[in-house]
Amino acid sequence: MGLAANIIELETPATATAINRIDRHIGARVRLRRLLMGIEHAALAQMIGATVPEVQRHEAGGSRIDAKRLFHICRALDVPASYFFEGLI
Repeated sequence: MGLAANIIELETPATATAINRIDRHIGARVRLRRLLMGIEHAALAQMIGATVPEVQRHEAGGSRIDAKRLFHICRALDVPASYFFEGLI
């Protein structure tokens, strides 16, 4: 088995809960920054090449944000990636 198999084995209910907490935290930070900048869902969606429902799911923590999408969100919201992780550690 390769590395991917090892990673899958590591995802237990406890780690899945932690991952969900992280997804919710990052989503909340996206929402906070978007609101602080006065940007509507539709405008952010257009800036990052997403749909409004995708942005809403990201902000709710219901849809994980991949690295490429996070990069585009950082550019659209004018913050470094570290902004979204503040308060986790």
